[in-house]
Formats: sequence, structure tokens, C-alpha cells
Amino acid sequence: MFDRIDTIGHFWLASASRKKVPGRLVFDSNRMRLDVLKRLQGPFTGPVSLGSLSQDKVLIYGVTEGRHIILADCQRIYTLHSDMLGTDTYRVGSVIRGLEPRRSRATAGPGFDYMSITLSTLSDWIGRIDTSITGLNTRRFSVNYQTRMLAESQFSQGTVGLLITYTIHGFGSQPVTSEHRIVIRLHHPRPLDELRRLRFAIQNLLTIATNSPSLVTEVRVGSNGREGTWSEYTPGDNLTTVDTTPLGLHPFSYADMGRAKGIAKWLDLYLAYRPAINSLVSPHYMGIISPETRFLNLITAIESMAISKDAQFARTRDVKKRVGYIANQLSKSIFKDLVNGHIEEWVSQVTKIRHNWVAHGTNTVNIDYRVMTLFSDSLHYLGLIWLLRECGMPRSVFAQIQQRGTFAWLKARMNELLP
Repeated sequence: MFDRIDTIGHFWLASASRKKVPGRLVFDSNRMRLDVLKRLQGPFTGPVSLGSLSQDKVLIYGVTEGRHIILADCQRIYTLHSDMLGTDTYRVGSVIRGLEPRRSRATAGPGFDYMSITLSTLSDWIGRIDTSITGLNTRRFSVNYQTRMLAESQFSQGTVGLLITYTIHGFGSQPVTSEHRIVIRLHHPRPLDELRRLRFAIQNLLTIATNSPSLVTEVRVGSNGREGTWSEYTPGDNLTTVDTTPLGLHPFSYADMGRAKGIAKWLDLYLAYRPAINSLVSPHYMGIISPETRFLNLITAIESMAISKDAQFARTRDVKKRVGYIANQLSKSIFKDLVNGHIEEWVSQVTKIRHNWVAHGTNTVNIDYRVMTLFSDSLHYLGLIWLLRECGMPRSVFAQIQQRGTFAWLKARMNELLP
């Protein structure tokens, strides 16, 4: 999720607004850097390594091409300075363009109470929704091109809704197209880090719901009715291709999970189980990934779920108990159907594969990678089903999971592997 930027302007530290210096901002797939012609900060003290990064992250404001800009999570690169002219170079984490910086009383830096997100798979996942296009005759038409909130629901920090906008392209085979956006409005201004978590929550939901990477294409953040475009690197930006699986093969749809109400439930669930969900989803964004890495990421996600659910599992390193705890909680769910009722044997097999791999040595030659891949798939279903149950999803979601995708095929393979 980044726009290519190459612009010049004046920049200053948020903590020192009177010291404005000229500089150049470059933000693309290879660089995210700010070069300023004079020092924004004082000279370094003590021995430093050339090319290393400062440990402290700073907030920088600026104006480029007549537009306000906010640079967050900036780290100064140690460079050589002459007595006549000192230059600073910063690695930039995030860029927000078009939003005038204003300090929030509720946060140390700028606070934001609004965020809207577009994603590559959002419209396909949502499916058909009334576009309010009315034909007048064979040559003309009228269209409601105003933005329109289709649904909205409350979660712990605010509201989340689905917004639809229309674009008129003129007369042709497809004169009007629609675009969906997820809109989050917060009760109180929050720092950028907290909005980043909510953005990841939406991206991970789409990834799980479509069983393919969902790339963030645009994010806008704002406060008090003002907004700007937020750019930074996100999971998936390095992927060259994206799997666009037909909607019929998706595990569950927007309607299946209860529309905006289901998204609201998911946001609260993500805030509670963020490390586990990130581990469950991460294999989708790793490009070419080895079977061992995928398996370990997925079993780590299950262990994290157990620790988050019950603190006693943080005090034990027994993988079998952690995985068994989550699996046995689903003894009355479709996961039991997936493993043909053999939950305990499934837990033993998964734990054995994990220990054989982690032990290294001669045990690794006994690993059947086809078997490891099948058990990885079942671990993914275990995490998915458990999270959706914790989220309070309706029965229709689990019914759709059974009917779609690889569930029936994997069930048949599990029947071959488990006695």
C-alpha cells in the first residue's frame, strides 16, 4: 500500500516547528527516504556506525507542492557532517499527504478518528449490491454517484461500515463502475499505530474469507472531517501476482458473516487475538514458502490462541496440550467432521510432525512432506473455525465452509491418514 512519491519541499520536526529546512522525499518500492539540506536534529555524540539507524523514531511535518505532509516513524541514518554544512537522511515509515498536522490531546502526536480502506478483493467478496442506476432510455441514464453508506455497526472502539461510490466513465460498454470501501469511525482520536492494527484486521479478514492475499490499494485517515492519503509498505506489496479465486470458491462471503455486524465482531476479535491471527494469515504473503515454514507458522498460531484464551498455557511449553486444548474445544463443530471424529489422534500426529522437524538431526529424513502439507491445511481450518466461533459467526458461515473450497477433499485425505 504505497504511492510512488518524489517531491521537494520544506520539513521540520514536530517538536521544533520553527526550524524548517528544504529537503527531498522519495518513496517507492526501493526507497522510503527523506534528505534534508540542514540538520533537523543536533549532531550525534559518541561513536556511531556509518549507515546504521538511530534507535529513536521521530515525527516530521512538511509542505510539498502546496500540500501538507506528515512523515511518521522516521529514523535518522548516521551520516558524516561537515562544519560548513550538515545534512540529515531519514528512513521514513509512513507518509500522510493532504492532511494538516494537528496535535491531539488524547495522543502524543497527531490523532485520527477516521479511516477508509480499499482492498483488491473487497468488491468480489461483497458480491452484487444494488447500484441505484436507473435507465431513462436507450441513449441516456441517470446514476446516483454520491457516496452511500450501505451498512454500519458498532464495535468496541467505534463504528465500521461499508461505503459504495460510483464513477461515471461516459457512454460505453461499462459507463458506470462502483467501488467499495470499509469505513471506520472511532469514538476518540487514536495514534497511527492503533489505526494500523485495525487496517491489518480488515486485510486479514479478507485474506481468510477469500483464502487468497488481499492487497490494500488505498487508505485515507483523518480527524474532525479532514482527511489525507496514508502510504506505507504493507504485507503483500512485494507480491507480483494475486490469486483472484472466483467468489464461489471463497470459504465465506460478506453476506454469510452477517455483513457490517460480522465485520464489527471480527475487529474486536482481532484486537484480542492479533498475534495468533497474524501467524495464521502470514503464509499467504510469503511468496514461495517451504512446507516446514508454513506448518510452523500455522501451529504457532494455534499455540498463540491457546495462550490468549487461557493464561495457564503461557507457563507450559507442552505443544500437544496447547493444540489439544483448541482442537477439543471444537469437538462439536465442523472440525470434528474434517478429521472424521479422530481429534486426539490428529493432535498426536500434528505434534509428532512438529517435534520431528524442530528436533532436526536424522528425524527430518522421516518427514513425509505430502503429509506435512495436508496437516498444515487442517491446522489452517482449525484456526479458521475456532476464530469464527469465538467471533460468534452465524451457522451459515460454517455451512458455507463445508460446502466450498477444499474442505471435502481434505476430509477424504484425513480419513486416509487417521485410523
